Amino acid sequence: MFITDGWGSYNEAYKKEFWTMKREGRTLQVIHILLSGDRNNNIQERLNGKIRDREKAMRGLKKKDVPTLTGYQIFHNYFRPHVGLDGKTTLEA
Repeated sequence: MFITDGWGSYNEAYKKEFWTMKREGRTLQVIHILLSGDRNNNIQERLNGKIRDREKAMRGLKKKDVPTLTGYQIFHNYFRPHVGLDGKTTLEA
């Protein structure tokens, strides 16, 4: 599955790299995420932005097996309250 936003270059890349005439084995391109209504990937893009901001300020984040991203993932899922979850953490929700 290839999940993107609506930027045109992603569609071009999808057609170039993933498209096949055979229906079986074809990679699915998802532009809009449907959970309970039409949504987009803004939440994921925001998380990616936070990680990129953190990467700029830290040395060594580009190395394999660095514990920083795992720590951030734990913080994000177990300790950080989310507005979209009415102030609950992901774990509580």
